[in-house]
Parts: sequence; C-alpha cells; structure tokens
Amino acid sequence: MKKSDEPTNSQIIYGYNFRIERLNLGWSQEKAAHYSKTSKSFISLLERAKTGISLRKAEELSLVLFNKELIDMLRKKPRSYKRAQTEFPVGRVDPQKKKKLIE
Repeated sequence: MKKSDEPTNSQIIYGYNFRIERLNLGWSQEKAAHYSKTSKSFISLLERAKTGISLRKAEELSLVLFNKELIDMLRKKPRSYKRAQTEFPVGRVDPQKKKKLIE
C-alpha cells in the first residue's frame, strides 16, 4: 500500500478486530508475530491498517491465531468509529465511508 493510499474499511475493521482478538488472548505483538511467522512490525502495520494483506493471508492468520473465520473478522465493527480512529489513526476518511462504518 502506498503511503498516499487511504486504507479501506475492511482493512480498518480487520486490523481493529485482529488487535482485539490478540489482546483477548493476552498476547503481545511479538508473540502474535512469532506464532504467525511474521514480523512484529507487520503485526503493528496490520493492526493500524497501514499495510495491505491478501485474503489468503488474512484467512490463514484468522484461523491459525484465533480459530476464527475470515468473514467473522471482517463482519465485526468497532464499537465506535471515533474509538477506532483514536486507537488506529489512519488519516482522513471519506465521510460516506465513515458513516457506513458506524452503522
């Protein structure tokens, strides 16, 4: 993902839910990286929607780390968009996308 590209809603939601699931297990980013055979920086970028991820890789991480289907990781939405933006600042977001994310 280029720095000028804005993250998609699915990237924001997946990253947010990834972080919530990781924290629910009491894992650090380092531990999640170890189990997923990725780097700590990748986990950090993923949670902040600063990097893209293939559907195959997203599904693999969801199943292996959290025993969750990918659709479940994408279906959940942050309790509030403002909270997600505070925890994961990703720049400006189109007001229409923001509205859809909140609903």
